[in-house]
Amino acid sequence: MSRTAVFGALAASAVLTGWLLYNQNSYTDPTSPSEHGPDMFVKGMQLDVLDKTGALQYRLSADTMNHYPGSDEITLTQPVMQVFENEELLWHIESEHSEMDDAGESVKLLGEVRIRREETADNRGVVVLTRDLVVKPDSRT
Repeated sequence: MSRTAVFGALAASAVLTGWLLYNQNSYTDPTSPSEHGPDMFVKGMQLDVLDKTGALQYRLSADTMNHYPGSDEITLTQPVMQVFENEELLWHIESEHSEMDDAGESVKLLGEVRIRREETADNRGVVVLTRDLVVKPDSRT
């Protein structure tokens, strides 16, 4: 084989390799978050919210949490909300799942909802069983 043929084959290989390297990004399928699917999820989440004095105001926990960027909504499975006053548990609220906006101003407790207040010296114990309830964590009325 002549030198010209070998040089031509090497040059052709170099050009082909360069072309493949240059165009390899066009063969990959870039993915971006779906507008309808979650862009973030957490398993075993717990959120503690403190009042202005630093005392625990309420605790929200759930088996899973998903955030959906299209609606800016957060969904929780098996959520449990505990409301405190003067560092004592005032209310214990559970549901099958829930939804809330990103600001957390209101929480929709969906499915079977169980609300419990323990008996104290000043108050009788209460158990409420219901479905689909809206809770406003910052409201005490």
